[in-house]
Amino acid sequence: MYTDNEKSYSFRNLLIKIFIILVIIIILIWIVPKFLSYKKGPNSTKKVASKTSNTVLVSKVSSSALRKLEKAGLKYYKKENVPTEESKSVKVTLKDLKKDGYITDLKSNNKVCDKDSSYVMLTKNKDDYTMKSYLKCGSSKDYILSSVGEYSYCGDSYLCKKNNTIKTDDDKDKSKDDNNNNNNSDNNTNNNSSNGSESKSLGEFGSWSEYVRTSCDTKEVVCNKDDSNCLQEVKLYSRNEIVGTKTITNTFDHTALKYVSTKTQSVCSSYNYYVINNTIFRTRGNYGEILQLGKTSTSSWSYKGQISTTTTPRFGGNEYYKYVGTQNGTHYFDYYKYNLSMEKVSSFTYGCTNTTTGNVIYYSVYKQPETYKTTENVYATACYKSVRNRISK
Repeated sequence: MYTDNEKSYSFRNLLIKIFIILVIIIILIWIVPKFLSYKKGPNSTKKVASKTSNTVLVSKVSSSALRKLEKAGLKYYKKENVPTEESKSVKVTLKDLKKDGYITDLKSNNKVCDKDSSYVMLTKNKDDYTMKSYLKCGSSKDYILSSVGEYSYCGDSYLCKKNNTIKTDDDKDKSKDDNNNNNNSDNNTNNNSSNGSESKSLGEFGSWSEYVRTSCDTKEVVCNKDDSNCLQEVKLYSRNEIVGTKTITNTFDHTALKYVSTKTQSVCSSYNYYVINNTIFRTRGNYGEILQLGKTSTSSWSYKGQISTTTTPRFGGNEYYKYVGTQNGTHYFDYYKYNLSMEKVSSFTYGCTNTTTGNVIYYSVYKQPETYKTTENVYATACYKSVRNRISK
């Protein structure tokens, strides 16, 4: 039989064994997950890298597509559809521009641009307009702002760009560049994790420079987001500028009166007779003195002053216009009015009671050719560029 001491010793040993077993179980419970997690680590990393590599990167809208939309907007807006009140805006969608034949479908990065969401909006300023050309193509969207107005160099268009100065949202561009650079950095990090090599991250682009004159053969440059060899982007615009003047000789005809001859005829004694283009006229005044008058009045003729016109006035009856000259396309004439009546008759003795032998003066009305010179501006296409460079890291 066991003694009480032996029983106590056996029970204590049992408790110790149970405690040791429990401790071992707890340790295993803590260690095994750690061990399993360590084994699973490489696969987990690959999975994350794979997930990151499948991330869709948002690309910029093609600048050429934005320019095409802007040109279509300039063709669309005319005198009858521009806003007339300051701060008021009107908008036309890409869909309507296409419907009216101003443009065809636009694409950017192989994505057809949204015809309902894309638009050109014109806002009235105090002296000109601001035109916003907005494009949404797939997940990409962008816009440009142009200062436009009705200027002498617009040609066939009602509106054109004011010095074609184009304002862009540099902060927005910079934000896009930051996003693209962050995506590039993430991709480079994942690639480094998978192949163990180190890639240099690309720097972001700085601000656009002021526009400067350049050759019209200059090409626009848009850098791919991950092209480390493309360090400078170039954007362009062109406009018609005055490069000189030319003198043009113009001709026009105006009506004039000239003396032909004087003949002796049997006439009524109380009238003076004139034959103008084979038509007989009689009057009690001196009609023929008009050819000698210079801005003065007589008993027969009254000087009424000088008139200006872009056409050629016709005289007849008791009016006469004497050509003075032409300036800047405007013709100037001295205007005279005959104070007495000019009666057309069928013969020199028609209705006469007393006749006499008198002089009859013959005149001719004809077209007198004149020449004058005008000066016109000569226009040529001028091209400008703006650049921005990558900032090295």
